[in-house]
Amino acid sequence: MFNSVSPRIILAPLPEHLRVKHDSYDVDFQSPWFKGEDGGVLTFKFDRDNFEVNLNIPLPDRSLLTDKANKPLYMLVKSWIHEQHYPRSNKLSQMKNRTAKKKLWTVLRSLDKILLDANTLQVHNHGFGLLTPGTINSYTNEFINSNNAHESIYAWPKTLSNYLIARISEPRTYVFDDFVRKHPAFLEPVAEREKRCLMMTDDEIFQARVWLYHNGMYKKSEYESWPGHITTSKLVSILYPHCTMAEHMRPVSHELEIQQVCGHLRELPQIPVREEKFGATALRYDDFRRSLSSQKYLPASALRIPDLTLDELNKNDHKSKLALLGTYVTLPHALTINALQRSILFYEENSELILNYLADVISSAARLNIEPGAYHTKYLSNGNNSESKFNAWNLYSPAEITCSQNINSHPVSRMRRMEGVLQAYYALLGSIQYTVGFFTARRQSELLKLKFEHVHSNQSYLSTSVMKTGIGENRLTFDLPTIPIVLRMLGRLERFFKDCGLTNETIQKSQCFGRISLGRNPRVVTAGSKRYNTHLDVLCDFIETDIVDGRRYYVRQHQLRRAFAIGFFYLNSRKNLSVLSYYFGHMDFKQIYRYLTTVVGNKEMLDIKAAYLAEETLQAGRASVDLLEKLGSFAPGTALKVQERNRLENYYRSLLKDEDIEVEPTFLSVGGCEKMLVSVTVRKRKNG
Repeated sequence: MFNSVSPRIILAPLPEHLRVKHDSYDVDFQSPWFKGEDGGVLTFKFDRDNFEVNLNIPLPDRSLLTDKANKPLYMLVKSWIHEQHYPRSNKLSQMKNRTAKKKLWTVLRSLDKILLDANTLQVHNHGFGLLTPGTINSYTNEFINSNNAHESIYAWPKTLSNYLIARISEPRTYVFDDFVRKHPAFLEPVAEREKRCLMMTDDEIFQARVWLYHNGMYKKSEYESWPGHITTSKLVSILYPHCTMAEHMRPVSHELEIQQVCGHLRELPQIPVREEKFGATALRYDDFRRSLSSQKYLPASALRIPDLTLDELNKNDHKSKLALLGTYVTLPHALTINALQRSILFYEENSELILNYLADVISSAARLNIEPGAYHTKYLSNGNNSESKFNAWNLYSPAEITCSQNINSHPVSRMRRMEGVLQAYYALLGSIQYTVGFFTARRQSELLKLKFEHVHSNQSYLSTSVMKTGIGENRLTFDLPTIPIVLRMLGRLERFFKDCGLTNETIQKSQCFGRISLGRNPRVVTAGSKRYNTHLDVLCDFIETDIVDGRRYYVRQHQLRRAFAIGFFYLNSRKNLSVLSYYFGHMDFKQIYRYLTTVVGNKEMLDIKAAYLAEETLQAGRASVDLLEKLGSFAPGTALKVQERNRLENYYRSLLKDEDIEVEPTFLSVGGCEKMLVSVTVRKRKNG
């Protein structure tokens, strides 16, 4: 009898396009930060601030995205925006306000990139359905050429250049030559072609400045009758009417600025503060790519970006072209210490003169209800300036430059002679910022938040928030012990504001590094990073910091923070890294070691490791000598001594250089505290 075996039947897998797809999209999902919608305007709230997204965007057929006929596309766009805060798209179960806002901005910029190409893609008919892999590749290629969204996504330099060239070719209501003869500042030199933003010739830029002036595109200061800064919002509204981020864009084109941002024109080009390659970083590119890829989670629709196109985003073809995150340029030790010395000397020699004079002008102007600049001019014109050390209020005013006895003198040269009140005041603020910034080693954002109520002179400490430990009021507070000169400088600024007429209550709530207002009513202007950096720029030009290849070191606070770390590291025999880590507000002990090793060059690290080994050898050697003497292992009178420090360092330096030994840290967490052990690896000599 035979056993019958039933044949096995194996079914081929069902093709993908025939499968029934189960759409798990939560159509009711809304961002936790979403607060409501009114007439096509979505409102999100991050911490205490509302952020509005206006989706009343014109499409190529002259309809609005919010029109009834475009409802399917409108609903798709809203779903795409909300998706950015869905945990499945960002792999974060909890998201901070700052991260959530960043993701919203990224998706809106991605949307804008598509809308800028809306006519070609026929967005009004097909939504995002005509985006091909080639289109996506062209977008990513444009993006990786720059970290700056204004350049990579919005093509600001090209768009603005084309617009201005078209405008200056139109008939004029003014005579260009007559205007620049009266206002020579509009012919201020332009950076060389390879460094400029706009794709325009020098003559076109000069004509564009005058056109912008006559069309109300320059801001006018309270205390100056001539323009300095472009009203960027007006230009953006004209050039990008169909972009969601238009009202939040603030691109700057320095070639059009009559006076560089925040009141100081650097004497020389700047040595880059950060060392970085050109192009987008992997971090920002991934954010851009992730925002586009998130459309795969939206309900199936012909208006969505096709899956084939989204698959193109998963390729890593662009990885090799992306730039790495840059590190701060390390300042030369000699420059740091020299500038610190000169900052302190400038303060000691000039602080009383500058602050007393300025306080007198501001308080006197307030009593007469006029602007300080106008009071200063009147004070000089009446011949009451016999005791005045300042011949001008602002050295960058064309009228004052023309009236100067030394017409051909460069404004920075006049600044070094302290002819201008404002420049002297900014240089003084720069010297205080440099000194306080060096000795406190705080992050710039922490110093900007420092108020006079946080300065405890009697107990010799400052109370500062520690960034990267939370958001707003949730940040940790650190009581920072400090030295007398820091307290003395901050105390002098406090007295200056009092002399200007401010009440003690107002002063205590004011930021230590805010400027005094130059309007009719004395007040402290909120400190910001641009103003803070301007003061440092003025100081660097005033004391003439080092120049390399025609560029000058214009110091930044983070460089001073690192300079302090190196100084502490050298002066404390490299042992008290835990103290330095605490002082710097680093929560992870490994951070401070990485911080130092990215700052210190290879030669310096070689010296540090050699010094560490020499110190350890000396300590172990002394202990060995004591032990041998106690054991009596040698005949009486035998002299035992440890090798000299310099010879030990040279010996270990040669071993490290030849890679015969290696000194590396090992980090351990003991009882919740980070500890660092140093391991020494000895290799066999190459020559046997």
